[in-house]
Amino acid sequence: MDNEFSLLIIDDEPHVSDAIRIFAGEMGYKVWEAGSYEGLSELYDQADPTIIILDPSMPKYDGMEFLRELAKRKCQAQIFLSSGQARRVTLTARRLGLDLGLNMANSLPKTATNNVLESCLATIANKNFNMTAKFLSEAIKHEKLVVYYQPKVALTGDNPYSVTGAEALVRLNHPVLGLLSPDLFIGLAEENDLIGQLTNLVLKETTKQIKKWGEQGIVLPISVNISPLMLTDLFLPDKIAAIIEAAEVDPSMIVLEVTEKATMVDAGKAMDILKRIRLKNISVSLDDFGAGYSSIVELYRMPLNELKLDGALIRDMEHNEDAFIVVRGILAMARELGIPVCAEGVETLKTAEMLRRLKCQTGQGYYFSKPLPVCDFSKFVVGR
Repeated sequence: MDNEFSLLIIDDEPHVSDAIRIFAGEMGYKVWEAGSYEGLSELYDQADPTIIILDPSMPKYDGMEFLRELAKRKCQAQIFLSSGQARRVTLTARRLGLDLGLNMANSLPKTATNNVLESCLATIANKNFNMTAKFLSEAIKHEKLVVYYQPKVALTGDNPYSVTGAEALVRLNHPVLGLLSPDLFIGLAEENDLIGQLTNLVLKETTKQIKKWGEQGIVLPISVNISPLMLTDLFLPDKIAAIIEAAEVDPSMIVLEVTEKATMVDAGKAMDILKRIRLKNISVSLDDFGAGYSSIVELYRMPLNELKLDGALIRDMEHNEDAFIVVRGILAMARELGIPVCAEGVETLKTAEMLRRLKCQTGQGYYFSKPLPVCDFSKFVVGR
């Protein structure tokens, strides 16, 4: 298993195992499932797991016995405990695992969302996968990157839940591991002066696809993420405009997503660049608003066409009244400023309906759709 990430699920509830298996498989993990103590004994050596997700409340043999067995086998995998039991039960099990010398990660809720799972799996994979700058450079050069599109849908208006646009999300097509999440290579690209080449490739692919969709009658603006490091290049607006012109598409069909963090490297230069981008009829969206470092002041300082609320904040609002109040306040303020708002991280019908009542214009998240390859995205749009 030298070149693969392997996930072992120890859980006696098939619907839980199935959900994790499908999602982890899409991220490039080879997945094994053990629904019993005997199953663990049979599969462990074959699986050689990188990650283990263990329900400590198993019948017949409890999770403590599983942990002792893993310690006997000198298990080096990261172990996530996933339980519906009271928090103190999970904490006790985690403490035992640590005492046994196991690599105990933070616990996962029994009904962990796809975003939570993706974050955990990507983080561990990043620690275990030694991707090099040379490998990434070659992948960019030979266009081994694939662009997926996650739909954005209307939450207000006469046709709720219709598709209003999408966000372009890059994947790296690894010959062994399959499609890798950007969490595994964006940081490496930024550290090795490859982020500009990578972003140009995404922009070129996206603009070509916009033109193809337009010929099919699908006219939707697509968002592309811009690294903070790119907002120091005064020639960036002209470079982006040249890519759009070469593809023969309307500049208004491209939305550039930036974070407020992007303006902190050189605030004056960043604002100059963003204003010039707007003058070229290219839209600007402030991403991850509410993630912790965003400032309300930026809502009127930056030349924005859209405000995107951070997914963690949106996921919290269903269960946390304070989060709900914050979201409601931001939406009211954005309305007064005339800035449309998109909520990321919408994962349940309840959250979607809460946002509709608050008159949030658009939503994005796994409740509507995961990121899709081109052919599936086209079908999704037509089907709505």
